[in-house]
Amino acid sequence: MSRMHRNRFKWSFEHVRIEAGALLRNLYSTYVMAGKWKTSVVVHSGEFHADDVFTVATLQLLLGPDAIEVIRTRDEIIIAEADWVCDVGGIYDPKTNRFDHHQPEAPLRDNGIPYAAFGLVWKHYGEQLCGDPDVAALIDERFVQPMDAVDNGSHAFVPKPAHPKLRIYPLDSLVRAFRVPWGEDGDVDERFLDAASFARGILEREITQARDDIIARRSVEEACQKFDGSVPIFERPLPAELFPEDTPFTVAIMPYDTSTDTWKAQAIRMSPGTFETHVRFPEAWAGMRDEELQELSGVNDAVFCHRSRTMAFAASREGALSLAAHAE
Repeated sequence: MSRMHRNRFKWSFEHVRIEAGALLRNLYSTYVMAGKWKTSVVVHSGEFHADDVFTVATLQLLLGPDAIEVIRTRDEIIIAEADWVCDVGGIYDPKTNRFDHHQPEAPLRDNGIPYAAFGLVWKHYGEQLCGDPDVAALIDERFVQPMDAVDNGSHAFVPKPAHPKLRIYPLDSLVRAFRVPWGEDGDVDERFLDAASFARGILEREITQARDDIIARRSVEEACQKFDGSVPIFERPLPAELFPEDTPFTVAIMPYDTSTDTWKAQAIRMSPGTFETHVRFPEAWAGMRDEELQELSGVNDAVFCHRSRTMAFAASREGALSLAAHAE
């Protein structure tokens, strides 16, 4: 073969290679844009609820929001071919990524709370998302189980307002706000994805808060074990619901928050599920602040006493301790 023919052959081969590469890139872009190479996640069509929305949000965190294609359908052929099927299909089989709870004999937790799709997915992948079994269990306890109970029609987590016309605004109502109301133009599938994006942000923050709460809970447990009769002092703010029902002390001292130097004397609740406390601050202190509270309490850096008389604040740790001595 002459040099000219060899060069022509080389040029032709290189041209074919370049053209083939461009074709493959175009095909790849077309398939990715069309979602053909994404992981398919099927949930039911029609009205959406907190259960299916938070299920998709969980899978978005697990697999990546851009790595999945959400398909809302009840078509049995599409369901059979999907990579993941949640809240539809009548099958619970984690080995094949099937997570429905509408079939007879759907799974229950040991405490009797029935699983919904969100709970089933969380059961198998919550720890992987959180990186800590205690964090995953805490989120299931305070966030997933109430949602599962409501979705299954259980009254276990339905609060009873003190006022007959008082309406509790549950998370499911917040999700419902994303639906397309009657007479409004809008794509229900797009609204579902908007709701899932919103839910994903909430779930990310719940994981972050739960991690911190586990650390805080361990410090409360240590304080309970070491209690010697004196008022315990914590070096960080603590949510009131972290103190267990059998907490041996009735008031605790802690910083108010991380943005100020204010300290808080906190009356301990009788149980995490109530606002009733073992002790309260004097009735005359309710709603008082600054000079008025300082005069009433005799604490020269007193700042404020909550109207409920369950919390009193001072500008120093020592001032908060002095306020705590008046709780009874």
